[in-house]
Amino acid sequence: MIIIFKKEANLDDISNVTKRCIDEKFEYELMTEGDLSLLIITTGSYDKRWEFGRRIAHLPAVGEVHFERRPHPAIDSLEDGYIKVGDLKIGRGAKPAVIAGPPYLDTYQAAVTILSDLARLGVNAFKGAGYRPDFKLKWDVSLERALKINGQLHGKFLMPHLMPLLNRDSLSEILDVCDALIIETRYIHEEALREKLTQAARPVFLIRDQRYTVGEFLDAAEMLCADGLAKITLIEAGSRTAVSPGGATLDIRSLIAMKEDSPFPVLAYPSPVAATSNEVIRQSLAALAAGADGILLDVHPAPADTYPGPNRVINYDELSEVLGFLK
Repeated sequence: MIIIFKKEANLDDISNVTKRCIDEKFEYELMTEGDLSLLIITTGSYDKRWEFGRRIAHLPAVGEVHFERRPHPAIDSLEDGYIKVGDLKIGRGAKPAVIAGPPYLDTYQAAVTILSDLARLGVNAFKGAGYRPDFKLKWDVSLERALKINGQLHGKFLMPHLMPLLNRDSLSEILDVCDALIIETRYIHEEALREKLTQAARPVFLIRDQRYTVGEFLDAAEMLCADGLAKITLIEAGSRTAVSPGGATLDIRSLIAMKEDSPFPVLAYPSPVAATSNEVIRQSLAALAAGADGILLDVHPAPADTYPGPNRVINYDELSEVLGFLK
C-alpha cells in the first residue's frame, strides 16, 4: 500500500501517520524527494492494510492512498482464455460478441419473432428474460410463464440462450431452459448456490452490482473458481455517479481493470444505466473501443411500448448501428 502526502504536509503530519503504522506493527519505508513524500507499507495482511488505509484516508495531510491488487490464487492460476456457450466463443481470439434480447417476455409468438429478427440482424446469442410486469399475477405464476416461454425459445435458430437468475430457489428449472446463466454478484456469497452452480458446470455470466468495487467483484469470481467453476464471463453494468441523470453510468475504467486483473472475458451491459438510447449506443461503442469482449443489450422493435421504455431499450435500427461498428 502506498500513502502519498499532500505537498503542504509537514513533519508532524507525517510523523502522525508513521506512529499509527508502528502502533499497527506495520513495517514501512518513508521516501521524500523535493516536495513529494510517500510512505510504502510492506507488511501485514491485505485486509489489515486495506482497513488501515480506509481509516487514515481522511487525515488532512494524506493526499492519496493506493492499494495493491488483492491476491486471488484460484483466478491467478488460470490462463488468459475464452469460454464457449454452444458454438459461440467469447474472449481471446474471438470477435466481440453481441448478446441481446427484450427486457421481458410477453407471449411466445412475440418472443420468437424478436428472436428471429435478432438472428437475422447478426446477434450472436439471445438474452432471455422474465415475464412482463403484471402486479395482478402471483410471482410463482409469472415465473412459470417465463420458464415456459424461455423453454420454447431455447435452441431456436441455433442461437445460445442466456437466462438471468429470476429466482434462486428455481435454479434447476432455469438451467433446464438455457445454455448459460446471468447472475448478480450478491448471490455468489451463498455457498449452497455456488455448489449448485459448480455441479451444473454451465458458463456463468457474472454481473458487477453497483455496490461492489472491482476488487470485491473479483473476490466473488474467486469464490466460484475456488469451488471449481472457471467458465466465467464478467459483466460491467455501471457505477454510481452524480453526473448521469439516472444516478449511474457504465464504468469504462472498471471494465479495463477487469481485463487487466483477470483472465476472464469481459462484457459491457449499458442498458440498465443509460439515460437515453443514444447513450446505450455511445457507451457500447466506447466499451468495445476499450477492449470489451462483447456487449449485452436490451432490444425491442417498439421500445416505447416496453418497460423501462425507450430511454434504455434500443430498437433494431440502433442495434444495427452497434453491429455495424463490428464489421
